[in-house]
Amino acid sequence: MKNKVKLIVTLAVLLTLALLALTGCTTTIRDYKLDDIGLITISDAIEDSLESCVVVEVMQSGQTYYYSVGVAVNENTIICPKQTMPANSLSTTNHFLPSNLYSIKGRLYEKTGRFNLEYSKSINSLLEYDAAFWVFQVTDTNVKLTPVKFAQTKENNDIIALGEMLFGVEILLPSYKVWEDTARENIPTSEYLKVISAMVSSKSMQIGTYGPSQLKDVLKEISFTTQGYFNKSDYDTYMSGWNVLHYYSSLGNVSNYALTNNMLFNKNGEFVGLNYLKRVDEGEKNGQVVIGIGYACKSNSIKTILESVGVEVTI
Repeated sequence: MKNKVKLIVTLAVLLTLALLALTGCTTTIRDYKLDDIGLITISDAIEDSLESCVVVEVMQSGQTYYYSVGVAVNENTIICPKQTMPANSLSTTNHFLPSNLYSIKGRLYEKTGRFNLEYSKSINSLLEYDAAFWVFQVTDTNVKLTPVKFAQTKENNDIIALGEMLFGVEILLPSYKVWEDTARENIPTSEYLKVISAMVSSKSMQIGTYGPSQLKDVLKEISFTTQGYFNKSDYDTYMSGWNVLHYYSSLGNVSNYALTNNMLFNKNGEFVGLNYLKRVDEGEKNGQVVIGIGYACKSNSIKTILESVGVEVTI
């Protein structure tokens, strides 16, 4: 019986091929444009960028009170948004000096354990006022960071293009309902990092007539504008009940502006900027969940500033 079925099927196939040969076949050739194939391979760029990102913990008496994200600029140096470091509330100047009461720890992507970070007074005292970032240095000799790749200048002598799609890496606190039985230092570092999409909406900083007056000209000149769903860093990552000041605290109190904490990369995984501020919706309906306008310090300007104070930047 099986042999008869095979014979019938074979005859049917041969008959079909014969009919096609008599009637003629036409082959349709279709060209597919794969310009957007980068959407598939961008995951590699994200992984490369995460290797250069550092989860920063501000600690007091052994307890973490604030989380931030930094990026390695060489094997033992990182930069962090300025609001990361608590300010000395006793300071009578606008340029707050960090208190010695706090210890700073770093954690690497997909690595276990913490390492010590030191706020470099000698370097930070030389930084341009309102440069939007602080410099921290690794003090553990057995820790080597993976330096980030800085974006290269394009044909238009800029590192970004209007409408260019970027991705950002920012802090996202893990759900302690999921990790309630796990010590915080044992929670995988990947749980603290969130990757978001963003877009270049302006190649220069646009804050409007009623923008925050605390931003100095040096910061306006080296910033560009982005659009994306950025976390509000001084809301999402400060431990409740920790009543301390931090740099740019006055900006965080302005109703239509919020501090952010986000490292920006292009589709090649190159560092293009540090997002430090976000304009938010003042209305009660949408609150701060609507897409916001962010302000980012360009990485080539960051590089220039770092080199001017003697920090060697790994390209």
